[in-house]
Amino acid sequence: MVERSFAVGKPHYYTSGVVGRGTRGYVAVPLNSAGEPEGDFVYLKDAWRRDKEGTHKEGTVLKTLNVANVPHVPTLICHGDLDQSTQSYDKWLDYHPGKTRDECPLEAHQHYRLVVAEVCKPLSTFENGFQLVWALFCGLVAHEEACAAGYIHRDVSAGNILLHQDADGDWMGLLNDWELSGIIDAGSAECSEKQLDRVGTWQFMSVGTLLRKTKARTVSDDLESFFYVLVYYAVRFLPHNLSDEATERFFHSYFDDYVEGPSG
Repeated sequence: MVERSFAVGKPHYYTSGVVGRGTRGYVAVPLNSAGEPEGDFVYLKDAWRRDKEGTHKEGTVLKTLNVANVPHVPTLICHGDLDQSTQSYDKWLDYHPGKTRDECPLEAHQHYRLVVAEVCKPLSTFENGFQLVWALFCGLVAHEEACAAGYIHRDVSAGNILLHQDADGDWMGLLNDWELSGIIDAGSAECSEKQLDRVGTWQFMSVGTLLRKTKARTVSDDLESFFYVLVYYAVRFLPHNLSDEATERFFHSYFDDYVEGPSG
């Protein structure tokens, strides 16, 4: 095992609340063996990844995509598990005698870190409609070529498409966060792995995925998610003829509202 050291400041990004994977992102700088800064700024992601069947280490996915020269995805520098895992999954059995591990509603999580070369900014900082659509186009190209390389994203959302500058200083889209991706066979339009539960950001999931939680994710599902990202940012930031009150109602009804129905 090779250990790498990085200097970081306060989190550039972090999730709030107690539910989720506790993700934090840092702009970092590599340190040499003497503990001195060396090289360009990079981005370090610290998270608790799901440790269960059907999930893949994000770094392993990125390595495959980088080897296949898939454009508009992060460039892997290093990744690995830390010597920490959640205990609640095991402790649950102590408080529920007579139950089995298969009945536990909790998931095991493993502390994990990932470092990539690109330091990006949120898509919400786009300057005009062209830059928004171009970033989404870059994401679509990345998605198409990633599927050809064997992985489907499964979590296309407003927060997972970023902006970064290429070598010429032009702003490009980058399809980020591949931790929920699944394996897809070459030429297929459907994830080949068994879908044990819903994955993704529910405000941007396809209708079919929301209605059936065990539905295998398809390319068309992810393409539908790209469309929802376009609608979300276009209505939120670009000029239109809706009043503020109508816009607020639209966002609630389109992205956050729900109706109770049979369990999918």
